[in-house]
Amino acid sequence: KFEMSNDTRISFASSNDNRHPPDYIIDRNPDTFWITTGLFPQEFIITFARKIVAKEISIKSTGVRRLQIEASSEDDHVGNFQVVVTKDLNANEGQLQCETFKLDSVITVKHLKCVISQAYSHFVSVHDVEVEGKTAAT
Repeated sequence: KFEMSNDTRISFASSNDNRHPPDYIIDRNPDTFWITTGLFPQEFIITFARKIVAKEISIKSTGVRRLQIEASSEDDHVGNFQVVVTKDLNANEGQLQCETFKLDSVITVKHLKCVISQAYSHFVSVHDVEVEGKTAAT
């Protein structure tokens, strides 16, 4: 099973609040989260130390209405993203939205982009993103 390493990083985030920075998305701490700073779309990119073969992606958030997840297997993540899943999430009245996306086919991922195009409020939070899979053969 793939475990996010310390080399996994947030390589891009469309907004930054010093009290709730993007790195909180992958710190595995249930008490921390990234918060957007208004206006949509908002997005972030997770870059893995090595390419992984993903079969499932989980996200915990609040206030997200429409989420699109895209993946790139290229070392250079500018462009070349393919849509993996797009979903309208249910409003959860301030409670965590816990969504797991089982992928129709396994995909090789170096960069994972999450785009929040619509929200139920002016702000959303992302508490955790996990990827289930294994390190890709080199």
